[in-house]
Amino acid sequence: MMIKNALIVSDSPFFSGAHSHMREDDLNTLNDIIRHIANKGIFIEIEQIIDCVTHQFPRTSNRIFDIGIVHSKRPYTESWEELDISLAEKIKNDGKILQYSGSNQEMDEYLGESARLSDNSPEVADFLLTELESSVRDRNYLRAEMLVKILVTIDASTLQEIIGISTERPDSLILAIRIQSIAEEAGIFDSYPMEEIESMLGLNEDIGIEKLAIFTSGLTAKEISKSVKNSINRTDLSRELFLNSKNTFSSFFFLSISSQKNIRFNKNSIRDSIQNDWANDHDVLAHWTQIDPMNFDSWQIRTRALWNDKKRVECGEVAEEALVFHPGEHNLLRRMAHGLRERGNHAEAIAIELIILNEEGLSRIDNYIYLSRSYFALEDWENARNFTELALSIDPNHPEMLRKLDAIKSKNY
Repeated sequence: MMIKNALIVSDSPFFSGAHSHMREDDLNTLNDIIRHIANKGIFIEIEQIIDCVTHQFPRTSNRIFDIGIVHSKRPYTESWEELDISLAEKIKNDGKILQYSGSNQEMDEYLGESARLSDNSPEVADFLLTELESSVRDRNYLRAEMLVKILVTIDASTLQEIIGISTERPDSLILAIRIQSIAEEAGIFDSYPMEEIESMLGLNEDIGIEKLAIFTSGLTAKEISKSVKNSINRTDLSRELFLNSKNTFSSFFFLSISSQKNIRFNKNSIRDSIQNDWANDHDVLAHWTQIDPMNFDSWQIRTRALWNDKKRVECGEVAEEALVFHPGEHNLLRRMAHGLRERGNHAEAIAIELIILNEEGLSRIDNYIYLSRSYFALEDWENARNFTELALSIDPNHPEMLRKLDAIKSKNY
């Protein structure tokens, strides 16, 4: 049988955060087992033995596995009599499990055909990242923590993707703090001059996720140091680091350091921070749409800022770009139509205005006015009069529409 997934049940301090624990050798052995099995292309999950014996399975729930591997220095058949029974429903082939004896060769014999594979851990990491996304979405944080610990053990470079997945929830800050703790236990920050960078940035000790934000920003220590030296003031430094960060989590962490206010890393707090302090900074707004294109607020605020600055053509172009990620959004369609009218593309603008003519939340008179203008520009006098009169039926004293109606009548329409 081709082994595809394995459940490791362990009595090591894997979930206790015991990096300097008296049983650190146990923990290191388990990490070696995880990496060895992942290299075979086998998907791994872990439960504590005590949770298996009590039939709880808080991290794997009702998932079924091809094999079970017991990681313990004590013979499980003597120490946990009920383990065979409790795993019978979790492991295929009548719940047969292997007690790890310290020999990878023995384990490879048990793995069969899977043992011939090598260096397939990237495939395993991709699978686990997908599982992490699902767990975070379902707020199953015990499972999410287990998956993060396995991912960090297999490939520390997945930390960037881990934090991207884990900051999608409103309560993501709590999970981010736990991820930082996991990364510290794994020694991921050891080779990075974290204390030096924290000192440069003048960070408060209670920020909590500074190491994770700095490390996953994609910026080297040298690049951060250069930004610090070249910045005019703290606000300028905050902005510069934001513009050079490569993910939402790190970017908004840096954007918050100018005011020493902790962003809670949910969409509402990020939106409020931008609106309060950066709503007129087009570079900041452009970077926001680049790193978080699925966030509608990022496009809405950016296109509004362009419109307010009378950058109408660019506003339309950005709105068109946004519609790739948010198709059918009528506010973006309206702003795209504005840009088209500014460039003289009245036929295309008319097509959009007719699409959104009956959308709720948009001003009906504005629709009529914009259609009147475009038909007038195209010298389509019949349609121009029709929409001009519709606009005047709402506002009989609208100066522009009254002038247009007179002009149209002068052409015998």
